Amino acid sequence: MKKLLLIIPLVILLCFTFSCQQGEEVAEEPAVDVEADKTAIEMVREKELTAFDLGDVEGLNDIVTEDIVLDTPNRPAIIGKEANRAFSEALFARFDYEATYSVDELVIEKNWAFDRGVWIEKRLPKDGGEQSQLSFGILQLYKRQSDGSWKLARLIWNSKGPYPTSPEKE
Repeated sequence: MKKLLLIIPLVILLCFTFSCQQGEEVAEEPAVDVEADKTAIEMVREKELTAFDLGDVEGLNDIVTEDIVLDTPNRPAIIGKEANRAFSEALFARFDYEATYSVDELVIEKNWAFDRGVWIEKRLPKDGGEQSQLSFGILQLYKRQSDGSWKLARLIWNSKGPYPTSPEKE
């Protein structure tokens, strides 16, 4: 019985100790400034468009993560900065571009964000020929870097045309 009398206060003391620890304030994650993040991502997007229009391979590579993945239609994924550089060099060797990107949705969640929209590019062959225009559905994923900046980490696109006739009429 004496042991039981000693154990009961010990159990109460342990319960009290753990309940007090649960009540202590836990360090919260830093507050997220959604507007600042939105602005930073929009700046990445603007750098992307500017570099694309200028044929600036290094400008495009500056805004992507080391493990960038471009998931392109009808070919294997392009993975890593060096593969991105080679892909960009091949594009810019053949065409001059003028691109626009209209964003339909932007979602920011802690250290990841994505936007979805339509990319339209005009292509002018460098060896002469007719200008063409292509439209793509785009999904871009951005990753917050250790310094707080954002970089493009994943890019997925599919062709939206040009179609011979409107898909709605078929």
